[in-house]
Amino acid sequence: MVIGLAVYLSISFVFATPLIVLGKLNFWTAMELSRKTVGKQFFIFLFFWIAFLMFFGLASVFTIGIAYFFINPFMYLIIYEMYKQVFESNEL
Repeated sequence: MVIGLAVYLSISFVFATPLIVLGKLNFWTAMELSRKTVGKQFFIFLFFWIAFLMFFGLASVFTIGIAYFFINPFMYLIIYEMYKQVFESNEL
């Protein structure tokens, strides 16, 4: 049960940092907005992160950990792109 809560919170607050930095929101507002936004389509985000972590794990095993240095920064790019698609899709 504790693991499920940790997974839920870590996925729900994935947009908190981009909302603080790029959206210029304060901490609690960003946390709440991230939770509400991800909560609307939680299982899509959950399945995406499961697939990404499986890819990350396999790449790390096959390259003896060297892939960590390439995939970890790539993860931040993925979060930024997801942020742009979710929160900045109205601006065209």
